[in-house]
Amino acid sequence: MVFLFHTPGQDPGNSTQMLYAKLRIDENAIANITEILKPFVTNATLAVDELKWTTTCERFPDRTQCTCETGYSWSDKVCQSEVKKSCNFPQNSSGTCVSNNSVTLNGSVTFRGLEYVGCLAKQSTVKFKECNTNVSKQLQNVYSTLKGFDTVKVIGYRVGSVIADFEVTIAHTVNPQDLIDKSKILISNLSASLELKTTGVVHITMPSDRVHYKSKHDVKCTLKEDLGGILPSWTLRRDEKYFDINNGTGSNVTIDTLETKVKLSDITELWAGLYTCVYEQKNKDYTITHSASDIMDVCLLPNIDITTAPGYPNCKERLESDLVKVLKEQKLMELMHWFPAAKRKNRN
Repeated sequence: MVFLFHTPGQDPGNSTQMLYAKLRIDENAIANITEILKPFVTNATLAVDELKWTTTCERFPDRTQCTCETGYSWSDKVCQSEVKKSCNFPQNSSGTCVSNNSVTLNGSVTFRGLEYVGCLAKQSTVKFKECNTNVSKQLQNVYSTLKGFDTVKVIGYRVGSVIADFEVTIAHTVNPQDLIDKSKILISNLSASLELKTTGVVHITMPSDRVHYKSKHDVKCTLKEDLGGILPSWTLRRDEKYFDINNGTGSNVTIDTLETKVKLSDITELWAGLYTCVYEQKNKDYTITHSASDIMDVCLLPNIDITTAPGYPNCKERLESDLVKVLKEQKLMELMHWFPAAKRKNRN
């Protein structure tokens, strides 16, 4: 079994950290184990609570089979199984399911001064190591105060002034206003501007199977928190081209406080591809983009070609030796688009 531990601070400004533990117990004790372990740790300076049972694993002679509990699923880094419920691992290893409410932040900080120019030095130098440690610490100090903070990682640095690319994982839902407040603190501390893209704040709902030709379907994006009147936009990526989706022939876009929907009628191959809905919050110092993407596959009608051999037979006179063949070729057409960065499992 795998449990997830959460260590919240006593003050909203204090840091949190997700802790993971594996516990081997008798199968008969599974139903009671979560209640027995509550509360796990509590004192004046530390609390470990919100104990969650995320993954159950069973050993077989040739493998370990692990299954996600309700509300959890496999990340693509851990398990590429199409089922996404159970996954097989080598006998002496196992994976951990992640919350369906997990949020990933991919950001870029552009420093305004020369204080962080050392981050452009070679990674083996003292100058780089000191600069990188400082940036990592600043990122962790700010984003670890979000409930469910899991990891922060500096991906790298690049020129354009000095730009730091980073990734933060939050194993919990994130309030968009909290994210803005924390990001403002980071901007102030680093004297920088910020671009942030989230995955998991917006959730997309797409037909689970390939849709029929000329059918009707809805594609929907939902929020858990109001973004203060921010209007979403929709795009469709098909054949490496991007198309804005608006009200028109075959599509109708509706927008509510916590939901936006594209209603599609008379679906053809033109509506197959990668759908993305985007909410953007911005001012002069930051741009925060909340988006979700998923793929629609379309099954087309059979494509039937009829030809004759020879191509131009002489039909004026009927001769017993003349033979005309009618050839029929039928191809079942199925339009499918594959985008490695947008697995059907995510829908976020």
